[in-house]
Amino acid sequence: MSLRKATLSQQIFFSMIGLISLALLTVTVFNITQIKNDTTKYNEERLSRKDRAVAKSIEAIINLGSRYNVDLHTAFKPILEDVGYIHKLKINIYSLQGKFIWSSDTTLINDSFIKKPIPNNIIQQCFASREKKIKYEKGKYFGTYRILFQDNNIKKLTS
Repeated sequence: MSLRKATLSQQIFFSMIGLISLALLTVTVFNITQIKNDTTKYNEERLSRKDRAVAKSIEAIINLGSRYNVDLHTAFKPILEDVGYIHKLKINIYSLQGKFIWSSDTTLINDSFIKKPIPNNIIQQCFASREKKIKYEKGKYFGTYRILFQDNNIKKLTS
């Protein structure tokens, strides 16, 4: 039966079903888009909180090492694996000169890409950024370089 041959009440009925279906489709698309945006925003905030938690954990290790005049390699070695395990991350520590110090994943310690020093221009980009971090891609690895510790001389230079 075509819509033209239908009675007026049938035409109104089919029009209402079409209108309601269109409204439900519009609301569904809007809700799916909103939920996707909210989920993305939540995950970004969650990763940001995790990033801050990892940074604070590592800063505590650095402060502990500097308080007791312990070499950073010695301070990081026993604790960094635990921090990486707790946060489910692979964390690599480099000095401010770009020299590799230690990794939370002992399988990465023998990787030439990881042990390769960070170029000075990347370190300067980190210092220049407002958040003191930049995203990177190093060989097959990608992540974030972040400056966590600055001694007093460096703070004077960057202030």
